[in-house]
Amino acid sequence: FARRFRTTILEPISDNDLLVALHPFVTEGWQVPGGERVYMEASAQRAIVELSRGEPFLFQLAGERSWYAGTDDLITAEHVRTGWRDAAPEAEAHVQRILDRLPPRERHFLEAMAALPPEERTLTNIARSMGYERTTDAGPTAQRLDLTRGIIRRGRPYDFRHRAVGAYLTSEWPRLNRG
Repeated sequence: FARRFRTTILEPISDNDLLVALHPFVTEGWQVPGGERVYMEASAQRAIVELSRGEPFLFQLAGERSWYAGTDDLITAEHVRTGWRDAAPEAEAHVQRILDRLPPRERHFLEAMAALPPEERTLTNIARSMGYERTTDAGPTAQRLDLTRGIIRRGRPYDFRHRAVGAYLTSEWPRLNRG
């Protein structure tokens, strides 16, 4: 029973793998009922990959909303942008649910990490930003976020394995045009 209920952390899907998955849409199209084919511009393919940040759910969400944003037989980058504007609240809620499930100390760690420039994301700097005197005070939290949660990747420097969480904490993503 232990194996049945063990949590498995999935790695994000690489951008290259997502591009390959969408490639048949660009070159061959997708047959729909009635025998017609729907194609995708290469720029739309790249936009979906960029917006989904390696997350399978977000990849599906971006693709679905792009599909329904138009009515002709070509999905364009503009369809992707239009569809994503409608999907952005759902994408944001998805990432927010991940963050809301974290204990306060882990959330604080991620926020401190996100506030630092990427090249300065070391355990020492993150611990200092959290107000700890010793680096070892933040070590177990970093280990949990890496090994148990799969949200960060420890190294020199630390980075976000879960790229949607990283983008949410460090940029305007998932909003295309805030303000």
